[in-house]
Amino acid sequence: MPSTFRGAEELLRKDSKRKGIKTRNFIDSKLQKHHGEVKPLTADKFLDIWKHYDADASRFLEKEEIRRFLKDFMNSALLSSASPQNVTETEADQLYELFMEEFDENKDGVISIRELTAVLPVEESFFALFRTVNPPESGIDYMKIWKKYDVDGSGYIESDELRNFLRDLLARAKPPVKVDEKTLEEYSKELMTLFDVNNDGKLGLQELIRLLPAQQNFVKLTLDHAHSLKRLNQSDINKLLDRYDKDGNGTLEGTELSNLVRDILEDQVAFTGAKYDARDVYEIEQALLKGCDVDGNGRIDRKELAVILLAITRSGLGGLYAEAGKVAQEIGTHSKK
Repeated sequence: MPSTFRGAEELLRKDSKRKGIKTRNFIDSKLQKHHGEVKPLTADKFLDIWKHYDADASRFLEKEEIRRFLKDFMNSALLSSASPQNVTETEADQLYELFMEEFDENKDGVISIRELTAVLPVEESFFALFRTVNPPESGIDYMKIWKKYDVDGSGYIESDELRNFLRDLLARAKPPVKVDEKTLEEYSKELMTLFDVNNDGKLGLQELIRLLPAQQNFVKLTLDHAHSLKRLNQSDINKLLDRYDKDGNGTLEGTELSNLVRDILEDQVAFTGAKYDARDVYEIEQALLKGCDVDGNGRIDRKELAVILLAITRSGLGGLYAEAGKVAQEIGTHSKK
């Protein structure tokens, strides 16, 4: 924890004339779970918080924006151990001075996003700054780009391919982002330094996908809805297939299926914190086609997608293949042997 926030906790422990019990605010909504546990501060959550308090979108926090951010932080339940009540204006002024002394590196009276990323772990700071300078928004088919470079299906991209991968990733953003060769080389070196822990010159899917903003996981939404209703609706299955069916032919194949599988993995590993790589995506794709592609055409249609989702709701990813055969018989299909 930066010294500003340690000093702030000490400040709030002193006797004062605070009034009012703390209530949930924007920072609470991003960082606190319902039962009070604090979520890790990721690049995604950091950027959401930044956008909320950078009210004029100037890409700097000015005095009143900083004061509002600090008051919400100190009034949040995240520091309930320091004080159960709201900070006073005097305390807010003192905290502002502490904050500016620590984070305003160039002493210009405002806080840049680069200065504030000091509160993040090194890896999350890199991702936050990468997205700020090169904002790759929606519309990128990540798995299509990944497969272009992971040609041998090893589940990894070599260090000498990384620069071209990054160039492609940014060029396919909407709008496209142009980056010079020197900057691409710097990004590549930084990524290898942060994540190539065994020094084999390779990076995996799960690390590199964090270059993009977290997107809504439609597999998770569908499965959560099925759990709440205790059944899976055909309308939900249709909507899910339509989300991933980019060419509109009514089936999932190639990178469409890869994107579905990646979101299935994201949903499943969220419970365990486990890691996965592109090799896992490939292997599960093949398992799904073997166990659920009833007509053997190398594609997943609506009825076959229903088999997959029902099997996951019953047995999770680990029991998917074994459960798929039972589900297929129940809904009138026959899994391939």
